[in-house]
Amino acid sequence: MNADIYLNDQFLTNHPYGYTTFDVDVTKYLKPAGGKNVLAVRVASMGSNSRWYAGAGIFRHVWMITTPKVVIAPWGISAVTPQATIDLAAKTATTDVSTIVRNAGTTSAAVSVTTSLFDPTGAAIGKPATTSITVPANGTATASVSFVLSSVKLWDTSTPSLYSASVSISSGDAETVTFGVRKISFDAKKGFLLNGVETKLQGGCVHHANGPLGSKTLDRAEERRVEVLKAAGYNAIRTSHNPVSPAFVAACDKLGMLLMEEAFDCWEWGKNSDDYHLYFDEWWQRDIASMVQRDINSPSIIMWSIGNEIPMRYSEKGTQLSKELSDFVRSIDPLQGNGRAVTSAIPGITDGMDAYAASLDVVGYNYAPQKYTTDHARLPSRVIVSTESFPLQSFEYWDGVWENEWVIGDFIWTAIDYIGESAIGGNGYNTPDLRACTGYCPQGWSWHISFCGDIDVVGLQKPQSLYRQVLWNNSDLQVSVHAPIAAGQHEAIASWGWPDERPTWTWNNVKAGHNMSVNVYSQSATVALLLNGKPLTPAPVAVSYATKFTATFTVPYAPGKLTAVGYNKHGTVVSTKSYETAAAASKLACVADRTQLRPDRSDLSYVVCTLMDAAGNIQADADVMVNFSVAGQGELAAVGTGDPADVSSFSTGQKMTYRGQVVAILRPGAPSTAPVTGGTITLTATATGLSPTTTTVSF
Repeated sequence: MNADIYLNDQFLTNHPYGYTTFDVDVTKYLKPAGGKNVLAVRVASMGSNSRWYAGAGIFRHVWMITTPKVVIAPWGISAVTPQATIDLAAKTATTDVSTIVRNAGTTSAAVSVTTSLFDPTGAAIGKPATTSITVPANGTATASVSFVLSSVKLWDTSTPSLYSASVSISSGDAETVTFGVRKISFDAKKGFLLNGVETKLQGGCVHHANGPLGSKTLDRAEERRVEVLKAAGYNAIRTSHNPVSPAFVAACDKLGMLLMEEAFDCWEWGKNSDDYHLYFDEWWQRDIASMVQRDINSPSIIMWSIGNEIPMRYSEKGTQLSKELSDFVRSIDPLQGNGRAVTSAIPGITDGMDAYAASLDVVGYNYAPQKYTTDHARLPSRVIVSTESFPLQSFEYWDGVWENEWVIGDFIWTAIDYIGESAIGGNGYNTPDLRACTGYCPQGWSWHISFCGDIDVVGLQKPQSLYRQVLWNNSDLQVSVHAPIAAGQHEAIASWGWPDERPTWTWNNVKAGHNMSVNVYSQSATVALLLNGKPLTPAPVAVSYATKFTATFTVPYAPGKLTAVGYNKHGTVVSTKSYETAAAASKLACVADRTQLRPDRSDLSYVVCTLMDAAGNIQADADVMVNFSVAGQGELAAVGTGDPADVSSFSTGQKMTYRGQVVAILRPGAPSTAPVTGGTITLTATATGLSPTTTTVSF
């Protein structure tokens, strides 16, 4: 935030918004060849400027680029496939490639622009097309060509096929961009169509930070977050509440994740004394242009959000700005070509906000499922998307999505835990427990994490994610056991919270016979729960839409094996899930998500270390301090757990497990200017009373 750029003590520019990409031409102040140049970037994340953990410093990539005077402009290549040209039956389409060429010289320049197109296999499409243009001094000109595509390989969430366009100009500059061909539309009668198929957005809101890495935007960290959500059943992400990094967008393109990219959390009226409202009037056009122009080729982006919970939404000026921002987005992105929608997330929506919403293509509803049918009756052409929702009310929100074509999906708050807004998803037992407040009650020390996510800050699933997988029919059956509640106590759950459930049957301090509450989540016709092979009810229990796909059992605790069984309507077993009581931990099992990395400082390996007994059962109820050390050509970038109250450093090689697990992040190379070459990194994890374990990754 508030980046000031200097070269050789000469101030060049300021850029206030820390989330948008920008470029600076430093040529004018460079010293002659052989002279020493000093480039300085000063950033200042000052005051109360964010409602979440924003981080500070330079946390996204910075590149030094040398070019000729006549150059392809930054984000100057757009590869757009107009929706009207996509014939799904014939599998044909036309892609228009436009290239903006910039001339920093003092005389006009005659330039030839050659464009080549390649299909997802890398095969050339037709012949390269060359266009001649004249670029005025200190100005720009655009070269445009079209390519007819046959046997089109469509981009979608299951087969995210990516084409590429390579452009070279006669001055010597060249660049390649990727794009996808997909047909999308939004309609109150047909819903959201992706390549002609109605698709409900199984979405989640995601802040920009990367857990133990803080706000460091390393490419692999961005990609892993998308991978984790994809594995958990998500097909859509909302980038709350700002533009994300290019690496995050690229990961969504590559992995097949639909994206709503959001611009701002406020406009002229702020939410904090030092937030973006101080800069909005002067900067909003430049920052929206940066977001849209940079990511215009991304097939994953289906919506641009112009703002979240904008305080001005009630006012005449807010209505005016809603139209101005929406129209400005449309002026940059040919929405009729890309098919995208403009939206904004609106809390507490009322009839009085119809004017604000009128400029939007899709209206975002925060926490308002009760308005879906009444608003449709008033405004039958309005397309609605739930832009935020409460985890505990997930079934109710999705009932509204499934039953109404005009409601195209839901984005849960949140998909991933984040630092800041501490304990809004917490739970506790009776007062004076500070977390037993219900409602909205963020806490201070020592909680520092929201704890409202399906996924924790180190990328591991939490119990609410198990329910969502069943809700979305991505899993046949899941089991969650509620932690024991002491006599005379009752559980209080914050608005964004979830009951203290855990995927385990290991309870070291629970006496035999103590009644435990067990939820079996399933879309089977009936389910049964067995303890040590014996059914806990005389007959299987029905689960259905009416029961929110949930069966709750009371189980007198006894160590052993807890098994849930799902049956179809004919009584045939279709799924099972078991937890076995673990003995005392005897080892740490450390597993890397990837053992082969690139020789690149932006690559990472996430190593999940789990406490296990001799039989390989997870010991989730007895945590230990783990010490990590690294040998080889790399470093320990961070260590962390999902514990919302552990305020120990992410940057040391020591961490207490949380419910039996801890994650170490390995990074190739070292903090220096030397290039990263091939090598290995060996991670050793030790804990008192356990045998050391090693994990090796190569690059």
